[in-house]
Amino acid sequence: MIVKEIVESSLLSENAAFYELSILLGMDSLVFAVVDSRDVLLALKHWEFESNVLDPIQNFKSAFTNEPLLGLKFKHVNIGFSTFAYTLIPEKLYQAKEDRHYLKNLVEVPVNEGTFTDYIPSEKICTVFSMPNHIREFFIDKYENITFYHSTTPLLNSFLKTKATLEGHSMLLNFTKGMVDIILLNKGKLKIMNSFQITTGKDVVYFTLLIFQQFGLNQNQQKVWIAGGVESDSEYLKALKNYVPNIDFLNSYELIKPGHKFLTHVKPYQYFNLLNFRAYTNDPRL
Repeated sequence: MIVKEIVESSLLSENAAFYELSILLGMDSLVFAVVDSRDVLLALKHWEFESNVLDPIQNFKSAFTNEPLLGLKFKHVNIGFSTFAYTLIPEKLYQAKEDRHYLKNLVEVPVNEGTFTDYIPSEKICTVFSMPNHIREFFIDKYENITFYHSTTPLLNSFLKTKATLEGHSMLLNFTKGMVDIILLNKGKLKIMNSFQITTGKDVVYFTLLIFQQFGLNQNQQKVWIAGGVESDSEYLKALKNYVPNIDFLNSYELIKPGHKFLTHVKPYQYFNLLNFRAYTNDPRL
C-alpha cells in the first residue's frame, strides 16, 4: 500500500546522475527520497506492506517493478536498514573481525546475514548491525555507487547537528511503524541510543520514563523532541504528554530544502532520518 507519494515538477529523469537517492528499509516498509545537488528534495514515496511477511524481498521487488524512479542511474545511493540487531562500540575498542561477537549478546546472527559498521566521527563510535545477504545483493545488483547504513545513523547525525547543546540534555523520540528510537545527548555528546517495539501509548511512556529514571531527568522540565511517523494527536503522544509535558517537534527542513509539494504534504518532523541522509557528510567510505 502506498502511504505517501510526492514528486516535484523540477525532477528531471535525465538529471539523475546529479541526484542522490536515499532508501529506508524495514521488514514491512520501504521509503525513498531523491535530493538534488543543491540539497533540494525532489521526490518521496512510502510503501507499507503486510507485517506478517517473513521475507520482505518480494515486496521490495514489487516496488522496484512499479516505480520508474527507482530504476534511474543516480550519483549515489544510501540504503538505511531498520533492525533491532544493532549495537554501539567505542571506536578505540572496535575490531572488524569481531562484528558477529558484538551482536551475539543481542541476537545470534544467521549464517545468511552479513554484518556492517557505520562510523560516527563526532562520537567516535561504531554502529554494528546485521542485514540479510540476499537483500544486500538485491540492491548491489540495482545500483553501482551504494552505501549501507543502519537506520539510526542519519537520525543520530541529524539530531547532533540540529539539537546538540553544550548545556544539559537533549532527547529525541523517533517513531516508525511499531517502533520508537530514543536518543539522549548530554552536553552535546551521546549518552544512549536504543530502539524499542511499541504497540500502545503505555509502551512509549514506559520506555521514555525508563530513560528519565536512568539519567535522573526532570519530567516537568526536560524537553522531548519528536520525529517520524506519528501524528500530534496520536495515542502515543497523548499518553506521553500526561507524564512529559514539554514536547516539541523537530524540523527536517533545517538541514535540507523542501520543494513546494513537500511544504504542503509533509509535516516538517516526518521522515527526519530519511530526509537528512545528507547531514551524514563525514562518512570515510564516500
